[in-house]
Amino acid sequence: MTEACSFVCICVYKSIHSTYIHCTILPPTIFNMDETGLQMVQKPQKILARRGKHQVGGIVCAERGQTTTCVCCCSATGQYVPPLLIFKSKCMVDNLKDGAPPGTVFARQENGWMNSEIFCKRLQHFIDTVHPSQDNKVLLLLDGHVSHTKNLEAIKMALHSRSYNVKL
Repeated sequence: MTEACSFVCICVYKSIHSTYIHCTILPPTIFNMDETGLQMVQKPQKILARRGKHQVGGIVCAERGQTTTCVCCCSATGQYVPPLLIFKSKCMVDNLKDGAPPGTVFARQENGWMNSEIFCKRLQHFIDTVHPSQDNKVLLLLDGHVSHTKNLEAIKMALHSRSYNVKL
């Protein structure tokens, strides 16, 4: 297992390195984009009680909560693109947008996950924020999710904008 993992890492490193060298891409234009799930209901990690107490009560929310997907993107030098939040809902409610960072993009999906349509929306937001061009080439590192890799519309958008996508 370790040998297979190191082989994949070497292949990815060589791919990134060759793109970096041949396309003269600098660290401020190397971006990594990834999704993560955010739980809206938190369970306490620790409960405090008096020493020697055998029964300790705690207030815990029985609700499991919904997961909201957050898509983050940051450059190798720390420049960030405002996030995309994907809510699990059938219609977008404006109060879900309260308190979000400026420039945040919002989407809704019945299960709250990334799909090809939402990824294209995120990619367009990335292109509008970073402004890749023939003179300002951008390397965007992505994971291997099907909405990124088997998405013809996203590939066309990337080629048109002169950004280079490498899947990990």
